[in-house]
Amino acid sequence: MISDEAKAAIDVLPKDELRVEVNRGNRSRFQGDKFAYAQSRLQQLDSTEQAEHHRAELAAATDANQIARQANVIATEANAIAQKAWRLSVLSAVIAIVAIVVAIWARS
Repeated sequence: MISDEAKAAIDVLPKDELRVEVNRGNRSRFQGDKFAYAQSRLQQLDSTEQAEHHRAELAAATDANQIARQANVIATEANAIAQKAWRLSVLSAVIAIVAIVVAIWARS
């Protein structure tokens, strides 16, 4: 059984130092149950780090999806504006042709 003081001593170690101790194996300053606890603590820290990394990736992906949705809305609105502009251009061309025909007819 490992004492609370030994757990506290392992818990306060920075992750890098804890990894060094675990990598030392038999030469670690922690032996027996303390070494097993150090290994468990390192695995816990690694798991926590991976979970935080995964949450950050998920948040970034969520933000990217939201931006993509907004871009899609903007593109849809731009397409509608372009269609209106095209219809107005065709109407303007028809009016110009009618005006030319009327001008030519009026001179005759």
